[in-house]
Amino acid sequence: MSTSPSPIRFPVPRHMTAEHSAKRAADFESIAQLLEDMIPNFKKDEDRQFYHEVMESYRAAARDIVRKHRPTKKAKTLQNSPSHWR
Repeated sequence: MSTSPSPIRFPVPRHMTAEHSAKRAADFESIAQLLEDMIPNFKKDEDRQFYHEVMESYRAAARDIVRKHRPTKKAKTLQNSPSHWR
């Protein structure tokens, strides 16, 4: 039995990760907005409730993504300090 070697992984630059995360958060918020606009069109209360919960989940996921990739207070302080202090 032969096994194939695991794929080689290259680290992703941090700025690309933040940009990708911001786009994902914006996409989730866009989906949530579309759902929110569609909710009044549903006739059954159960359907409106279901899609309202889905909308809330997308918004929560977008907030979590933004919160996760927001720089910490210490990181902001380091970014604003003179380079000779680092």
